[in-house]
Amino acid sequence: MKREEEGENSLNGKIDSEHLVWADSAKVSRLVRALKGKRESASLQTFPDALPGFSPSNFALCYLNETTSTMDVAKWFLNSGSSASVGHELRSIYDERLNSAPNAVLVLSETQRQGRGREGREWYSPEACGIYLTFGFRPPVHSLSMSGYSLAVGISLARMLTRLQLDVRLKWPNDVLVREGVSGELRKVAGILVEVMSAGDKLTGMCTGIGLNLYHTDFPSALRATSLEQVIGRRLDYAAVVAELASHYFEVLSHYFAHGFSSFHEEWKRYSIMSGRLVEATQDGVISRFRVTDVDSEGRLIVASLEDGRLSVIQSGEVKLLDTTHD
Repeated sequence: MKREEEGENSLNGKIDSEHLVWADSAKVSRLVRALKGKRESASLQTFPDALPGFSPSNFALCYLNETTSTMDVAKWFLNSGSSASVGHELRSIYDERLNSAPNAVLVLSETQRQGRGREGREWYSPEACGIYLTFGFRPPVHSLSMSGYSLAVGISLARMLTRLQLDVRLKWPNDVLVREGVSGELRKVAGILVEVMSAGDKLTGMCTGIGLNLYHTDFPSALRATSLEQVIGRRLDYAAVVAELASHYFEVLSHYFAHGFSSFHEEWKRYSIMSGRLVEATQDGVISRFRVTDVDSEGRLIVASLEDGRLSVIQSGEVKLLDTTHD
């Protein structure tokens, strides 16, 4: 989870037409209708309605044709965004009038010129092929730990994809995999990037980026990836998938802030492909190999030394699976 002091921003505090190319009104209207329809049919309260300080009237929707990165735009909104400063009339996610400058925003873009994943890697973002979005908000808690948060976000994606009758697996800490066919291999279909904003030791903002491969038909050879169209064999409606994803995310987020990751612990392990796997971990530039034994109730990876079996925990860093025969 990347930490950034409040005020830092790769766009230097300024958004202009170079960074924001807005989607046409017809696309925005279809998305708003899908979000409103999902909200009205939901049996559970969803995030904008359920958490203190949030409501549909201060949760903005920013739907773009093109930008640098939805993460950058969401951070800018949390720092200084308003209808006046973006030069565009903002709508709420449920098409209700924004009463003030938003304290939360859903940013989507049809393409990203500088989309990124963990460890600064590029996120492959071809035009009109995927869902590239960031939820940005000022959380109702101020702890910087947020233990297991990215894993909980993975649960929201796993639940959504399971409803599509897919075999879904989670790789610690932020990869979502699906199986191609009954006996096919697991390939990455989505990834999660979490970046927080802080002032001293206080958490002031959180941005959760999600990239979901929707319509891709091919990928660079280095990527072991797939798309929902390739796996399911048909095209899904973009707005409907965004609304479904948002609904699951809001539900998980509300539960996370009430109960923490421990309430998702067993569910995450059911989706996990990590147990018993040989991994290579990079922490502070040091590369080591371990055998994974478990994930604890705080979302940390529990690993055993290959030399003496001694247990330790990995809280962050890069983890690569070395044995892929289980996949």
